[in-house]
Amino acid sequence: MLPLVTFIIEKQVNVLELALCTALMFQIHFLTSLFVVMAYLPAFIYAFVKTPERIKMLQHMALAVGLFFLLTANIWAGLVEVYFGNTVLQPFINKNMYGTAVSLNAYRLSNWLSPFGIVILGGLQIILLLLFWKKISTLNKIVSLEAMFFLILSSRLLPWKWLSQTFEFVNVLQFPFRFFVPYTVLLLMSIGLFATELKLDGRMMIGALILLVTCSFVQTIQALEQDLAVWDEPEEFMYQKNTIYFTDDIQKIKQAFFSTDLALGLRYVQKSTPDYLPLYTKLTAQDEIHGYRHYRKQVLMQEQKFTKAATTDALVYQWDAAEAKEIIVPAIGYKNTKVVLNGKVLTDAQLGHTRIGALKLRQKRGHNRLELSYVPAKATVVFLVLPAFVWLGCLGIVIKRKGYNKKDDAKINCLSAR
Repeated sequence: MLPLVTFIIEKQVNVLELALCTALMFQIHFLTSLFVVMAYLPAFIYAFVKTPERIKMLQHMALAVGLFFLLTANIWAGLVEVYFGNTVLQPFINKNMYGTAVSLNAYRLSNWLSPFGIVILGGLQIILLLLFWKKISTLNKIVSLEAMFFLILSSRLLPWKWLSQTFEFVNVLQFPFRFFVPYTVLLLMSIGLFATELKLDGRMMIGALILLVTCSFVQTIQALEQDLAVWDEPEEFMYQKNTIYFTDDIQKIKQAFFSTDLALGLRYVQKSTPDYLPLYTKLTAQDEIHGYRHYRKQVLMQEQKFTKAATTDALVYQWDAAEAKEIIVPAIGYKNTKVVLNGKVLTDAQLGHTRIGALKLRQKRGHNRLELSYVPAKATVVFLVLPAFVWLGCLGIVIKRKGYNKKDDAKINCLSAR
């Protein structure tokens, strides 16, 4: 949230700060970075309206955007290569977005109550906002209103069913309750600003925080007890949706997760999630549209016939065959996937693909060895490496500035005064 503070307090764009904060979040999680940009936008608009140096601000914003793309070039290069070279199977579209929004029903109420302190802080924020609107800083006003905005977005106050059916891009969100995360961050920031600006008694604040943390700790223990109860119930423990169990022995599955062989539990329980696989034939039937059935049949149910190992530059499949014939190997081939079967590189004409990209090839009688590797375009390799040097350069500048300078001190003093 540092760029948000800079926008409002200094009414300018700190190029390095904005680019680094946005790029760091983008490297971690794409959708969350969109939430961050949504939080920045109102603050930027406020700064743009208030500053007399709008041209300079736009120039600095352009520099920040350019630096952002350099810092995240590895992600863009990978996306461009994969998406322009393949038809990629997207994650499932949630047809019940309204049902996954925060509400007061028993299930969705857990979003509010975990931890319960969020409810108390949320109510406190609204009360303080109404009582001290004229006394608080512009920063606090914008942060508080943004928090309320994200809370509304996460809830059933919006017609999510109509929105998802009318605007295709809305489906990217999948679950409206995700907006509750930026709400929580902005709520905590708002409460901190209230405590600073209203000069609340320090001992009272510490006591209140200890109480909230204690309640949250007790609530966490209770939640753990509930999950352990589910663990002890065979029917509830064996979650069925898009999940395959390779043994019916429940105790065997449970013991596997405490085994010294850390892969054992993952062999017994597997989930058929085919997101981002390459499509070679369009899926149209409603029961096939997300590819779960194909992935279960072609990959998960076939893996036991092969042994797999990862070398420094390839994924190796080995198996013994009684006869020479065409088979489907539970391995996925994208456009730039290099396939080596028994020491021979296969061309596109020598192998095929199933609908979801599983390899179709001709095995020989006896022992077979398949090596898979991905060979990116040379331009892609350059862009994968470039951000590392840009990050090092930016971090060098940050270290050179020694973290704090006079402007930073002025910003904090200004914030405290307000």
